[in-house]
Amino acid sequence: MNSFKRASDINSGLTLIIGPVLVCGLLSVALFGCLACQSYLYFTRFKSDHVVLKATVSAVVLVQLGHFACVTSTLWTMTVNTYGDPSQLKVIPVAADLAIPLSAFTAFIVQAFYVFRLWMLSKKGFLPILCEMISVVAQISTLILSSRAFYMTDLTIFEDGRMELMTLSFVARAACDLLTTAAIAWSLYKERDCEIKSTVSMIDRLLKWTIETGLVTSLMALTLAILLPTLKQPDYFGLGLWLLWPNVVGNSLLVSLVAKQTDIKPKLTHVVQIEPSVAPSGQGLKKRHPEPFLFFVSRCAAGFARSIDEAWKKGANAALRLDWAV
Repeated sequence: MNSFKRASDINSGLTLIIGPVLVCGLLSVALFGCLACQSYLYFTRFKSDHVVLKATVSAVVLVQLGHFACVTSTLWTMTVNTYGDPSQLKVIPVAADLAIPLSAFTAFIVQAFYVFRLWMLSKKGFLPILCEMISVVAQISTLILSSRAFYMTDLTIFEDGRMELMTLSFVARAACDLLTTAAIAWSLYKERDCEIKSTVSMIDRLLKWTIETGLVTSLMALTLAILLPTLKQPDYFGLGLWLLWPNVVGNSLLVSLVAKQTDIKPKLTHVVQIEPSVAPSGQGLKKRHPEPFLFFVSRCAAGFARSIDEAWKKGANAALRLDWAV
C-alpha cells in the first residue's frame, strides 16, 4: 500500500510540475509557427515598408527563434532528462532562465514600436515618453530578475524572494500596453474625420486590430501579475504562462502589420468624359477644345471640385501620418 501511495504522490507531483509547462510550451511552439508564417506574409506583401519597420519585425522573429529553442530545450529537459525524478525540477532548467530575458526583449521591442506609432499619430511627447518610461522600468526589472535566476538553488525560495520584481515587471507591462492602446485608439479615431473613404477604411482596420491586440497582451500581462503572487509555490503554471506570453506579444505585432491596408489613396469611382466636339463654352455654344476634359467625381467630394481638392489635402496628410505609423 505504501508503494502505491508513493507512486500516486509521484504522479500527482509530475502532473502539477510538468503538466502546465508542457501544455503552455507546446502552445508557445505553435504560436511561433504562426509568427513565422505571418513574418513571411509581411515580407512578401509589404516590400516597400520602411527599413526600420522591417528591422523591427526581423528583430522580433530572431529573438523569438532563440526563445523557441529555449522552450524546446526546457520541454526536453523536463520530460526526458528528469524522467522519474521530479525533485530535480526544484531548479528550473538553464534554457528556461535564458527564455526570461528573451521574452523581455520581445515585449520591449513591440512596446517601443507601439510607442513610436503613438508619437507619429499624436505628435505629442508626454504620453509616448510616459509609456516608454514604464516599459523601461519593466525591462530593467525583468533583466535584474533574469540575472538572479541563473544562481537560484530552489524555485520556491527564488519566487518568494523575487515576487516583488515579478509583479512590478508584469504590472508595468500591462500598464504600458493599456495606455498605449487607449492613446493610439483615440488618435486613430480623431483621424477618421476625413472624407476619403479609403483612408477611413484603413483607419477603421487599424483601430480594430489595435484594440484587439492591445487588450490581449495587456490582459495576459495582468493575469501573470495576479497569478504569480497568489498561486501555491512553486508556481509552474505561472512559469508555463511566462513561456507562452512573448509569442502572444510577437504575434500581436505581426497581426497589426499584416492586416493593414496598403492602398491609402482615394479611389475615383465615377469618370465622366466630355468629347471635344460637345464640350460646352461659356457662351452656351459648342466649342472645340484641343484636349478632352475629364471630370472626376469622388465618393467623398459629391461632385464638387473644391471639395475634392480639400478632401485630398486632408486625406493626404492623414495618409502620410498613417504611412509612417503602420
